Amino acid sequence: MEDNRSEVLQDLAILALPILVFILIEKSGVFGTEVNYTRNYHNKIRMLKEISPYFLEEDQVVLGKVQDIFEILNRFNRIINNDYQENVRALNQDLSMMDRKEMIISKLANYLDDNRRKLAENVVGTKQNIFKTKENLERYSQIVSTQNTDKLTSMLKLAKSIEPIMPDKGKAQLRKIEKIIDIIKASDNEFKPYY
Repeated sequence: MEDNRSEVLQDLAILALPILVFILIEKSGVFGTEVNYTRNYHNKIRMLKEISPYFLEEDQVVLGKVQDIFEILNRFNRIINNDYQENVRALNQDLSMMDRKEMIISKLANYLDDNRRKLAENVVGTKQNIFKTKENLERYSQIVSTQNTDKLTSMLKLAKSIEPIMPDKGKAQLRKIEKIIDIIKASDNEFKPYY
């Protein structure tokens, strides 16, 4: 009896599937020459999602294809009607154009392969170092113009202001120069040789 019932359900599904397809398409037809691009197919997609689990697996595949067609029609409708307001976000006015470009590069880096990601991260890091250097140079020029500093200290401050863009070897040499200048500036009383 269970086997007979299963056959009846299969026969019913075979009959119901074409009827369902005819219900889903319009008079002019999805597969015809004219498609109604203004029609919203969300309800039909939702209906297909709800009823497809009750069909046989083979029929569910067909219903899945029909659902995909309706989703494509909805996307096509969206393209034709230029309906992208839900995707448009307000522009962040607090960020400058350079900062927005930096954010774009840093977000894109998440989707790149390792080599390109490192390159993008280096670009962003270099840009940040350049801006740090610019700020340091501006501070240096203010200090030099307002304070009366000796030339060695002035040169050291200038070198320190460009430190963010220096390679690691240059930074190490800057530390050595800083120590040498400290020794030179030390008074004779403070300087006690080890010999």
